Parts: sequence; structure tokens; C-alpha cells
Amino acid sequence: MRLSELILNSVSGAEAQDSFITTQRLKTWCRMNKWPETVVSQISVVHKDGEYKIYYPPHLSAQVNFLEYGDQDTPPSAVLRNFLTNFIDQDSFATGMSWSLKEQGLI
Repeated sequence: MRLSELILNSVSGAEAQDSFITTQRLKTWCRMNKWPETVVSQISVVHKDGEYKIYYPPHLSAQVNFLEYGDQDTPPSAVLRNFLTNFIDQDSFATGMSWSLKEQGLI
């Protein structure tokens, strides 16, 4: 395998590891804000091409919107917005990159 392929594989592996780490952090944050486990268990964060995106199944959209934004009787619990703005940890990508480089035998 060429060095360029090893490096590309390492970056891809780092993104996957970072997605896993960041998803676990988001789930912890959701639980701390008392989001239902039925929602928390289906949320994930993907780190791809330098961007973080939060995913959940479409059938949960109304429930996630309600939790995130509230309504006239229920205050918002802006977990997702706050997480993307304040709690994304760039060190998790570095951790993933280190793990991936070791897996590829580059370090």
C-alpha cells in the first residue's frame, strides 16, 4: 500500500474514532439534561470532512424539536445547539488520528 493510501486510511479511521468519541459525549450531555433514553440511544455525531453533524432517525424529528426548542408550556433544552457550539472537542479528532495512525502502522 502506498503512503498516500495509508494516510487517507488514517484520516478516515480518525474521523470514525472521533465520531464515536463525540457521540458518547453528546449522549452523556443529553442524559444530563434528562432527554428520554429512546431518543438518546438513536442520536449520533458524524465527523466528516472537518464538519460535525448530528443524526437521528426522521421519525424522532418532532420529539427532538420539542426537546430542543420546547413550546409555550415547556422550556427548551437546547442540548444539540449548545453541544455543537460549546462542547465539540477538537482533541477527540487528534485522539482518533493517533489511534488510526497506530492501526496503520505509521507510528
